[in-house]
Amino acid sequence: MISIDLDVAAVARTRIVTSAVWEVTASLAVLFRPQPPVLHARLHAQLRDLVRDRTPQQVGFDVRLLADVARAPGGWVPRALTPAPANGHLPARDQLGTVALTCPEAAADDLDRLRATYPGRYDAWTPAAYADRLAAALTGYWSALLEPVWERVVAIQDADVAHHVNVLAAEGLAATLTEMHPDVSLAGDVLEIRGQGPRRAPTAQRRGLWLVPCVFRWPDVLVGSELPEGAVLGYGARGAGLLWDDAGAPPASLASLVGRSRAAILGELDVPRTTTLLAGRVELSAPTVSAHLSVLVGAGLLTSQRAGRRVLYRRTALGDRLVACSAGSIGELHG
Repeated sequence: MISIDLDVAAVARTRIVTSAVWEVTASLAVLFRPQPPVLHARLHAQLRDLVRDRTPQQVGFDVRLLADVARAPGGWVPRALTPAPANGHLPARDQLGTVALTCPEAAADDLDRLRATYPGRYDAWTPAAYADRLAAALTGYWSALLEPVWERVVAIQDADVAHHVNVLAAEGLAATLTEMHPDVSLAGDVLEIRGQGPRRAPTAQRRGLWLVPCVFRWPDVLVGSELPEGAVLGYGARGAGLLWDDAGAPPASLASLVGRSRAAILGELDVPRTTTLLAGRVELSAPTVSAHLSVLVGAGLLTSQRAGRRVLYRRTALGDRLVACSAGSIGELHG
């Protein structure tokens, strides 16, 4: 069990945020583990197809470096891959680029561990070269495999943040932590993470606690606590299974029932999205989309939820049934 000391100041500084670096790191743990979760088997297939019959130069990023940092024994995760979360709304490429700015001490610690694990492979690397190459490998990997689904990743993350912010406000930190993962709990002023090797992590007192939802982290948790800014806990985001379930275009019968524009909006809202994002996806103006959203919310087909300054819309259970049943018989709604 991992134990992290908290105090009132740390609890007051608790944040629920997203991080591209933490998310991509979580995907590497899935990608290179011996028995990956079935949920993300498609990611394995995509990497296999990408590297088949190609040289490392043709692949475009350092697969071996990413495999080495992901497969290191003992559950070790490089410090360069567990930074204090930056602004989660910065473009993912920019966030991944900050790995090149990893402090020399952390990069040197990572290199020492890699050299001990893979003798001779990284002897000629300097800490600065390691940080640069790791940032380049992460960015290339993200561009090749994750960028096509990144909008859905962010939508799932945002929905998780909005949900847990509401739980935090209504029920407090202890209930929020328990809901995030069954192995996470608050015992007095100590954050406990069960199911991992026993250790007392550095205190988060007076510094703060980051809670970071990651679509690829399920069913695990990851603690990053060797930070002057505080402790970070990465956990599996709610709705991670929706990542690969892109419903595509709604059935024509749905357009006949509610109109083409509203059908398109309903089809896009299998994951939460903002008005602005929806406007771009359905190729309508934001005011027009907003008017349609109001009607669909009033009809009980959509629900809205605030996430910071943004409002996220998503189908209700009734909306899900309407989209599903419209492919067959609308009468199934009453069956």
